[in-house]
Amino acid sequence: MTYPPSQGNPTGWEQPVVPASAPAGPHAGGFPTGAYPPVGPPSPKNSSTKWIIGAVIGLVVVLLIGVGAIVAVGMLNRSAPAGDAVKGYLEALQRGDAKTALSYGASQPGSTELLTDEALKKQIAKAPISDIRILSDSTAKGPQISIGSVHVSVKFGDKTSDDTLFMKKSGRAWKLDNAAVNIKNYFDTPIVKVLGKTLTKGDSVYIFPGWMGIEPLTSNYSVDGDRIATLQDLLGFSSMMTTDLDVKVTESGYAAANQAVRDAIAKCAGSTDLAPANCPNRIDDGDALPNTAKWAPPVMPESLGDGNFNELDAQLTYYSAKIAFPYTVQTRSGPKSDTDNAYVSIKVDLTQSPPAVKFD
Repeated sequence: MTYPPSQGNPTGWEQPVVPASAPAGPHAGGFPTGAYPPVGPPSPKNSSTKWIIGAVIGLVVVLLIGVGAIVAVGMLNRSAPAGDAVKGYLEALQRGDAKTALSYGASQPGSTELLTDEALKKQIAKAPISDIRILSDSTAKGPQISIGSVHVSVKFGDKTSDDTLFMKKSGRAWKLDNAAVNIKNYFDTPIVKVLGKTLTKGDSVYIFPGWMGIEPLTSNYSVDGDRIATLQDLLGFSSMMTTDLDVKVTESGYAAANQAVRDAIAKCAGSTDLAPANCPNRIDDGDALPNTAKWAPPVMPESLGDGNFNELDAQLTYYSAKIAFPYTVQTRSGPKSDTDNAYVSIKVDLTQSPPAVKFD
């Protein structure tokens, strides 16, 4: 049925025809009866999981940045490895450069009297330094810290020093704890020389590793200790002591001691005193007149034997030696002849040349 055109509409327009059914769409089937379409954000469970994963990732990133920063700082603070310092120290010794060698020490010695180019060259002349080898170095790889260790081998003369040195960092430079060996003298009296210097009791001197130059004061005794100071002796808790040495009387020392005793007794017999000073002979006679004694040649053993040697003071002692002193003396009642049989202890100081003799 056709309606007459409405007012204001174009003539002949027809109303659209509504289809019998709407075309199928995304929700063509509609929602279940009584249900409503979902409204609002996703479920809280999914959001929490994503937040935890993000936090873990952030933590890992922070840790990686921190580790990287530490490594970067360590790499920025890197200097030449400690092994280079040890090699530089030994090469300075090798060429006789005392000042440079000392510069590699973290602590300075109490005395530099024997730490000179002249003293070092004496050491090198006796025991040349050779075959310097760095066997391992804890500071050669990775970030560096303030301490390290270097395993090194070097020859002093024909003796090999194979030791591990502990190093410390001073600024950007590696240093040895000590660049010199400490030698302490605990002998009772001066009996040895170190590189030409006589050590008195309690003396403490410093030398470089190598030939120690420890010698007796005279040829009457020998010092047969280890004559080479190794790198091990540089360690701060160690020092060489002259009491470590083996001191012995030499054959020439025994002969010199025997002759010195005979000379001293002959001198005593040449006196006219009734009791010569520092002599075993004496005349105990109240009637004897002063300075009238005439001593005949004394009678004593052909050899005094080995005696007793004290290596702490290089004194050789003969105990209860019997010496007969025949004599003639003027008394108030006239001349008198007799023999003084002396049993004495004789001390011979082998640090003197000729040996000094004392009678007790």
